[in-house]
Amino acid sequence: AVSHQLRLLRGVRLVRAPVLSGRSVGTVSHVATSMLHAVAGDRYDVLHLHALAPGLVAPLARLRGIPTVATVQGLDWQRAKWRGLGATVLRTGERWLVRHADAIVAVSRDLADYYRDVYGRETVVTPPPAGCSSPASTFRNRSCPWPSRPARPTISPGAMVCVTGLAP
Repeated sequence: AVSHQLRLLRGVRLVRAPVLSGRSVGTVSHVATSMLHAVAGDRYDVLHLHALAPGLVAPLARLRGIPTVATVQGLDWQRAKWRGLGATVLRTGERWLVRHADAIVAVSRDLADYYRDVYGRETVVTPPPAGCSSPASTFRNRSCPWPSRPARPTISPGAMVCVTGLAP
């Protein structure tokens, strides 16, 4: 079982999952422990994955029969900070995400075109509203239109990062 601490933030239950230190190892370990909590703990109606790294563990949600929606904000494997093995791991996450997520949300038409052209996968295009960089902006900016409390239980494996919002 994943050891974790629970906390509420504006009516949303936050679960702190353990993470190994180091950029690449930290990202993968956080995604893995978050998904283990999601599939072994409470029963969720839907999992909402953010970015490409959670694609590495998306097959676990499918095995448990938990519907999964993935939101992609970019092609992380192209970024300079993820060279070499990091880029390869993220590219694998992208492929598994495409294969195992029930739905994919792209934040731009260009991303939607990429997923259609490369994988033959249709996406829902939902750009962030003006003034909101991500659904996590709801916690910082009360003018964002996303609800702060979902009507039914959901889980978003990710990390709340003050500067950038919700990160994988």
